[in-house]
Amino acid sequence: MSTNITLFTNNSSLSEGIRHILNGLAELSVKGDVTEASNPEVSLLDVDTMGLSALRKLKEHSFVIVLTEEKGARYLIESMTFGAFDCIIGPLHSPKLIESVKRAIGIGLETKGELLEFAGDALGSSVSCAIVGDSPMLQEVCKLIGQVGRVDVPVLITGESGTGKELVAESVWKVSTRWEESFVVLNCAAIPESLLEAELFGYEKGAFTGADTSRKGKFEEADGGIMFLDEIGDMSLSLQAKVLRVVQSGTFHRLGSNKEISVNVRLITA
Repeated sequence: MSTNITLFTNNSSLSEGIRHILNGLAELSVKGDVTEASNPEVSLLDVDTMGLSALRKLKEHSFVIVLTEEKGARYLIESMTFGAFDCIIGPLHSPKLIESVKRAIGIGLETKGELLEFAGDALGSSVSCAIVGDSPMLQEVCKLIGQVGRVDVPVLITGESGTGKELVAESVWKVSTRWEESFVVLNCAAIPESLLEAELFGYEKGAFTGADTSRKGKFEEADGGIMFLDEIGDMSLSLQAKVLRVVQSGTFHRLGSNKEISVNVRLITA
């Protein structure tokens, strides 16, 4: 049985172009209003004419592939954050659209029509992202930012120095459910090993020579929000083990104290 695909657009030339691209791959119907949706297996949403708000309704019943001619990070990140299956930036004659449609159809067959639940919701922060560029590789990075943004799990960012890992971490924070809370940054390579533990966990008065007052650590500062640990590879293995315990249990002790402190921090590392 042929797959039912619905294109939501008010652009007649786009509908003709999509029909030509699909070329019998699936049955295509065109709608100018999302309220006319009849639960297609795959929805193609032209956000340039329909707006991104339509995604919220469509994603409840079908895999949604967002289509746009607008270059840059905005729609790439927002659409993936709010639950789209994929986002394709024009021109649409590229093989990306066919590949994405085939993937959606294949996953739909494997799950027997049961949609994969995604945590994204079209509410919360809007993306004011400083990421600039439209290369295919950067587009995939922006999609990943949107995908992991609302899923409250630790994230490891890899890449060469100077490629913008902190910018990616900040973008994840902006589209996360913690966007109204703190975003705390710590460069592990910039702090001597002897001081890094105190910087992370804080200390009590008298914990070591020069500790004249008690002080909160970065984990307490980031409570409820996100902490980005840059250059975590420069951290000693013993201290990494202590950080891992905080990730697993959400608890730690300040230096010089036996009192257990509980925090709720999402960790991003690079």
